[in-house]
Amino acid sequence: MMKFFVLAASVSAGAITAVHVGIKDPHTYAVSDNWVTFTPTSAGTASETITITYPDGFTVPAAPAVTAGSGITGTLQATATARVIVITGATAWKAATQITLTLAGITNPSTAGDKSITVATKTDTTVGSASVTITAPPPCPDDTTGAIVLVDDCKCGAQGAPGAESGACKKGGKCNTTTNVCSGAFSYGFTMLAVLAAFFL
Repeated sequence: MMKFFVLAASVSAGAITAVHVGIKDPHTYAVSDNWVTFTPTSAGTASETITITYPDGFTVPAAPAVTAGSGITGTLQATATARVIVITGATAWKAATQITLTLAGITNPSTAGDKSITVATKTDTTVGSASVTITAPPPCPDDTTGAIVLVDDCKCGAQGAPGAESGACKKGGKCNTTTNVCSGAFSYGFTMLAVLAAFFL
């Protein structure tokens, strides 16, 4: 009697592969868009969900804006509990085809370093992951240097390396503790006008 043998496939069914995450502003505390790409093993249907999980330190809105890119169709909606985002509304995607999504309003953690973000779907429950590197922002201007600088968009306080004075804002500027930016300081234009006026008087 002839016997038949079935060989197991080398690729596990139900796995997410080729995960990549890009962060528009990778600095600590920054709020920006995130681009997530991944390849599902299985095809998706209207009942599918995509789950993206961020590690400790990230802050995710309760309903982050999500935009469908390549490889996926439908009107996507996202809800989040803590740092776990569940995306619904996809009508279809093909098996073994790269999917691209954009998530808005994700806040980076306060500590720099490599962070792992995972992706899974309702069918492909074996998660895939990608590592992103969060970096410290450039230090804020230090009032003790005496240099004239523009600080309108400077991160200060908790977001930047403080100078000798609290907030590290230049030339009398104040640190807004809500937005963590310097404001009310002299700019190049104002300072140069003051110098010229003093010279001619």
